[in-house]
Amino acid sequence: VNTHTHTHTHTCLYKHTRIHTHICKHACRHTRIHKHTHTHIRVHTHTLTDIYTHTCTHLHTDIYTRMHTHMHTHMRAHTHTCADTHTYTHIHMYTYIHARACAHTDIHMLTLACAHAHIHARTHTHTHPTTRT
Repeated sequence: VNTHTHTHTHTCLYKHTRIHTHICKHACRHTRIHKHTHTHIRVHTHTLTDIYTHTCTHLHTDIYTRMHTHMHTHMRAHTHTCADTHTYTHIHMYTYIHARACAHTDIHMLTLACAHAHIHARTHTHTHPTTRT
């Protein structure tokens, strides 16, 4: 008797974009723009069980503006594995621009667009006798 079990897990493209803008004028002007992009790329490897590898990229950009200009960029990347079939790579990049000014205003803007991943698992087993002559 041959028994074949096939498990198929499918994760759709996941894209998450968040933009945060913060403008604060107070004896010093301070502008901050935060952009976060989160993308999953699916790579499919076919074995007895389908395995999907996900590459997840995070991009963070923080911009501070004042009048005394001074720029600072920080980039950090790390990879970690979640379960046996998922590998995530995270890249964080920060850019800071400083300048100086004066006034007093507060503006907060947060835009969040998120399309969630769709996970669907299917398992089927079929059994049939092996015929020998």
